[in-house]
This record gives sequence, C-alpha cells and structure tokens, in this order.
Amino acid sequence: MVNTLILLVGTITLLVTFAGLGWWFWGEHQTTDTEKFNHLLRACGIAWVLIVVVSMLGFITVTLFVKDKVTEPEPGPPLAAPVSKQFDYDELGARLHRRYGRLWGFRVRILLVMGEVEQVEAIAPGLTAGHWLEG
Repeated sequence: MVNTLILLVGTITLLVTFAGLGWWFWGEHQTTDTEKFNHLLRACGIAWVLIVVVSMLGFITVTLFVKDKVTEPEPGPPLAAPVSKQFDYDELGARLHRRYGRLWGFRVRILLVMGEVEQVEAIAPGLTAGHWLEG
C-alpha cells in the first residue's frame, strides 16, 4: 500500500510540474517577472497539495471499503491437531551428534511421516507422543 501511495505522489508531482512548466512556457510567455513566477509557483503548490490530499483520501477510502467487504471465514474445526508440547529440535540434533558423531547427517536417514494421528500411530507407534523415533 505504501508503494502505491509513493507512486501516486510521484505521478501527481510530475503532472503538476509539467502543467506549471506548460503554463509558464505558453500561458505566461516565458516571463522572468518575479511576481508572476511566484504566483505560478504558489498556484502549483496549492494544486499539488489539494490533489495529493484528495487522491490519498480517495485511495484510503477505497482500500478500507474493499477490506470491509471481504468477509472473514467462519470459524470451523482446526485443520491440524494441536501439538501437546513444543518440540526442541536442538536436542534432537545434539543427541544424533552424540550417538553418530560429527557427520551424523551423512549416516542418518530422516523420514517425514504426515497424516492424521491415527494413521501415523498405525505406521509408527509412539511417534506422535515422542515426535521422533530411532530404529
């Protein structure tokens, strides 16, 4: 959203700059009179501020309107069974290092088992309770 607003401000700045330069070249006949030049700069500055404020308010309004129209999904049953305790993977790595040595990654094959709790228990009894098995 921030990138869009930055792009919006940059585009408006370029448009107001080109409009001011066009007015100075063709509308004021390239005068170097300080009073007319300052008047043109003030007019461009006011136009820039007004256009930026109105554009940002419009952009934010539309964004909030779209977010408001998006409905949240109804809360349903959780997709995955909650884990009873947090598993410490550092402990597993340290244990494998102690048991198989420094290059345990080359000596040990790791098998990832996924599925429902009943299916995992049928394949590897005790895996869901201990989070890992050796054998």
